[in-house]
Amino acid sequence: MESVGSLFALPLLVLLIVLAMIISIALFSRNYIKVAPNTVAVLSGRKRKTSDGRVVGYRMVRGG
Repeated sequence: MESVGSLFALPLLVLLIVLAMIISIALFSRNYIKVAPNTVAVLSGRKRKTSDGRVVGYRMVRGG
C-alpha cells in the first residue's frame, strides 16, 4: 500500500514545474524590449565603459 506522501509527490512536482515555467515566461515578457528598424532603445542602469574610455550609465541598442 502506498503512503499518502508518495501519492501526491508526482502531481506536486508537475505542478511546481508548470508554475516555474509560467513565472519564467512572465518575467521574460516583462523585461523584453523589441527595437524596430531605424530606432534606438536607450537603457539606463549600471555604469560601464565605452570603447573610447568614458564611463556612462546607459546603453544604446539600435534595431534593424
